[in-house]
Amino acid sequence: MAGQYFPGPDGDFRTWMQAFLTNLLTVMTALGLPATFDDALIALFAAFDVSLTEQEQADVVKQQKTAAKKTARTNLVAELRRVVIELNAKTTFTDALRALLGLPPRDVAATPIEPGLEIPSFEVEIIGPQKHRIHFWHPGVASGRRGKPEWARACRIMYAIVAAGAPAPPIGQMLYLVSDTATPYDWDIPAEHVGKTVYYRVAWETPTGDLGPWSAPIGATVTA
Repeated sequence: MAGQYFPGPDGDFRTWMQAFLTNLLTVMTALGLPATFDDALIALFAAFDVSLTEQEQADVVKQQKTAAKKTARTNLVAELRRVVIELNAKTTFTDALRALLGLPPRDVAATPIEPGLEIPSFEVEIIGPQKHRIHFWHPGVASGRRGKPEWARACRIMYAIVAAGAPAPPIGQMLYLVSDTATPYDWDIPAEHVGKTVYYRVAWETPTGDLGPWSAPIGATVTA
């Protein structure tokens, strides 16, 4: 089949088609073909190019909106926690009032959640200039690359930015990035770090911030 020679990914296919159409003029001249021979092909490519460009622009907007939504929820939850903490401090905040707000009854003798020994599986994907996507998951969950241990509320992500080729530093020299409750986490890295390597380590985190064991480091380059 002729189609087997065509690149699969749309971006590669567009680049290949641009070169094909440019060189087709030379071939048409050599074969004595009329100037209208490639008119339909040019028109169909133009329609494809417009559609692909619109899709790429929509993907960028979707990523931006997803990041904005995640930030908005993080800010909202932080303020919600502050409000609930203040309400809990009131001795007159009864279980009936808690139920009215959709909160569980007060746990007078709360049992602390102890971290387990599970280590998250994770990978780092370069998804664009200065942009990394960190996937994390519990390998013991049957649904695939998702889920957390029962004791974990979030996955804590630490990072270190080093010169290209430098080894990963120990966890004590890495910086806090985020405690994310849902995979994946997208990070826009400042432009001054282009060409450097970012190392990441992850660990499961309990609702009170206690941590399970740290993963081994994974590094990824910051691309321009």
